Amino acid sequence: LYLEKCDFPYSPRFLGIDSKGREILSFIKGQVPRAIPLTFEQRIDALKILREFHNLLSDSILCGEQETVCHNDFAPWNIIVRDDSVVGVIDFDELSPGKRIDDVSYFIWTFLDLGNSEVSDTKQIENMVGLVNAYGLEDKGKMVPAIFRQQNRILKFRNQIVLNEKDAAKKDFSKNAVKRIKESMHWVKLNKDKIENALLFNPKAA
Repeated sequence: LYLEKCDFPYSPRFLGIDSKGREILSFIKGQVPRAIPLTFEQRIDALKILREFHNLLSDSILCGEQETVCHNDFAPWNIIVRDDSVVGVIDFDELSPGKRIDDVSYFIWTFLDLGNSEVSDTKQIENMVGLVNAYGLEDKGKMVPAIFRQQNRILKFRNQIVLNEKDAAKKDFSKNAVKRIKESMHWVKLNKDKIENALLFNPKAA
């Protein structure tokens, strides 16, 4: 409701409650790009939407003592693309007051698929710098610890599912997710110094 009041065009609209007590939301037509390669320009567009989201909520009472309100799962599986343009953001279940860098670091990890062996280390780091600068993040020297913080958060969540989930398919999905997260964490650790140097010595913002 707050985002609608602020004319934020990328979020579903609240339409009421149904007879079973469930929220009714408007539908955003398009595709969730799980298996669709995103261009770097589309990633930049998505990041600018995240920045707009943060800016709007930083002025609200919803963020309390924090910088803003974080989406906490702003990832490729939670955006909508239509006609090659990013047109929507979904899945607001995990919203909480927080720091901009937490959402931005999660964005960079997931949108770039850090540690993907099909992309060279140099290109990955170049893309990281481009995204951080496009957002205009002030504390970018803290990006690597923020990435680790987000990876550990999701790793803990996925490990709990592996331990407690009874559904075999869901358990296997989380097992594979744990493996991918650990591989990504290993890549970030190996490239930590290169990442930090690139971020600190490439000050130009998009």
